[in-house]
Amino acid sequence: FPSHDICFEVWGPGGRNGGGGGGYGYQCFSVTEGAAFALRVGGGNSGSSDSTSFGGLIVARGGTQGTFQSPGIGGTATGMYVMTGSNGATTGCNQSSYINGGRGANGGQGGKIWSNGAGGCNISDPVAPGGGGWGYNTPNMGGINSPGANGQIKIFW
Repeated sequence: FPSHDICFEVWGPGGRNGGGGGGYGYQCFSVTEGAAFALRVGGGNSGSSDSTSFGGLIVARGGTQGTFQSPGIGGTATGMYVMTGSNGATTGCNQSSYINGGRGANGGQGGKIWSNGAGGCNISDPVAPGGGGWGYNTPNMGGINSPGANGQIKIFW
């Protein structure tokens, strides 16, 4: 069978509750016609770090989940070209403390919370691929948060 070059981009999912953005990896491989590989796309709804992978040859890990007063860490990746997702970041809105989600590496914006200037807060949900979810990190509110955005795979030939 002849061989062909194919290239893959993989993004890990974002972590929830002020989580880190997912990692990013890119690599090309020479494959033989008829070869089969397992693909896995990580879900941003996971409470812990998840991953996106192409047959175990290239893996993009999800950002970790944020916890009370502690933003999540951006995910990493393997491959020829890799980028690490951004960490979540603490922020404030109307004298309350929140965590914004980290940006997915080469991917989607993390979820954000900010003051609207009229005594309230605006919220934007994370964007795929790989944006981390926003979180409310004051314990008396019971952990209001959003999941991170899903990972993604793109295949080129």
